[in-house]
Amino acid sequence: MKSSSAASILRVQARASPLPVSPGVLIELDAAGLLIITNTPAKTHGKYGTLETTFKIDPMVIGGLAAFLANLCAANGGRHIVTSRSKDAVCNALKDLGREAFPDLDVAITAYVFRHQKLADLKATFGAGPEVAAAAGHCTDRSQSAYGFVQDGRKLEGYISILATRAPRCGNVERGAQLANAMRRLRKKKQS
Repeated sequence: MKSSSAASILRVQARASPLPVSPGVLIELDAAGLLIITNTPAKTHGKYGTLETTFKIDPMVIGGLAAFLANLCAANGGRHIVTSRSKDAVCNALKDLGREAFPDLDVAITAYVFRHQKLADLKATFGAGPEVAAAAGHCTDRSQSAYGFVQDGRKLEGYISILATRAPRCGNVERGAQLANAMRRLRKKKQS
């Protein structure tokens, strides 16, 4: 595997937000040294979705690209805006980065693969619920089961919060767990 520098990863970020869909990604460094990253998720449109989603992360814990972005923000008065020239920029940049980082991999790293892995990681970090729905841009937690599996995710250190302008409607995951538990108890009762 060829190693990728923060600069090549930033190359993906620099092309990461389609202008017709979103004004871009705003990256700010707050007084406590935390990165505040605000964007409009791809699944947000019209009356659906979360509108803007804000991630608060600790670049000192995460390191790598997060520390690079914190330094970039510090050098630019505390903020940096990332925009893109075309809708396909993110997909093409991810494929390019995937080919560069994993030249022997038979499967392409696409925006679809990236989204599912990121949501699996967030499920492992926060559990299924409002944070994952907000990160995905979903207006409810109902559709989370279609995106990534918690057992495939990695617990992320340094993620502090994920908030959305329009909070996702939640409770579906909890109701599903309650129903599954009730069904297990009923099957167990029938077996005895």
